[in-house]
Amino acid sequence: MHSIQSQFIAYLQTINFESYEKKPNPYSSLGTSTPKGAEISIRLTPFSPNQLREQNKILNDLNLWENDINGLLEFVSKGGDMQLRNLVRDIDLFFHFPRITHSPTSINEAIHSLGLICDQITKYLSDIEVSTKLTPIFVIDTSAIIDCPDITLMVGSINLSGTIFIIPSTTVKELEELKTSKRDETFRRKLTAAIKYLNETIANGDALEGVQLPIGAILRMLAAEPDFSNLPKWLDRNINDDRILAAAIELQRSNPFSTVTLLANDISMQNKAKLARISVNKTPYLSEDAA
Repeated sequence: MHSIQSQFIAYLQTINFESYEKKPNPYSSLGTSTPKGAEISIRLTPFSPNQLREQNKILNDLNLWENDINGLLEFVSKGGDMQLRNLVRDIDLFFHFPRITHSPTSINEAIHSLGLICDQITKYLSDIEVSTKLTPIFVIDTSAIIDCPDITLMVGSINLSGTIFIIPSTTVKELEELKTSKRDETFRRKLTAAIKYLNETIANGDALEGVQLPIGAILRMLAAEPDFSNLPKWLDRNINDDRILAAAIELQRSNPFSTVTLLANDISMQNKAKLARISVNKTPYLSEDAA
């Protein structure tokens, strides 16, 4: 919220207001002074192309932020749900001044009004009591499991009791596709080790419900593909990396009180995760003997 507010303030400081005759007095003479009987109102001056681009960027960030907190709204009362949605709507209306009951008449007034709304949102979110257990969730990218086939070694020696490891359907699909690709023998051995580990692990239970690992963590596989309709527009459903990242974003939105971390050793994937505001970590490289 603070990031969006800062962007918005910087944007507001680039625009201007102007006075205009909303209802001109047809009997007044032309001149530089305000005609008697005319109704003077305030409006924004026309936007430049750069201002329109910045406006669209902030609106997109606001939409993504709102989608991110949709999961959070499931944990609050219906009244609280509507209160938060109304506050977000009020921010959106700043881009459509004619629809606001009382439009700001100056930049300082607009910044002040925006600050009041953002303060209410921040206070509202901070007052929500966390009634669910904070469960770390790790989403495993194809590159991570190939370099480190043993899931129990992926995140070091921290206490993993209760932690959930997620294998997206795209990761499984990609592993199967790579089996038939023409790669060097070292890569094929690493790939075989990863597939063997997964097969042996999921044989111990229901992979969709969750398989208990020796370290106390749980391994789950996702069968459903992500819904791209409310995800960042730059994600491409036809690209494997984007589908895995989309799964991580959906998990974060549906588990707002948990930290979802993408495990990926691919630099391009790491950069995309940062762009989507998803935490990302690398896994250690295991030698063939260790694997």
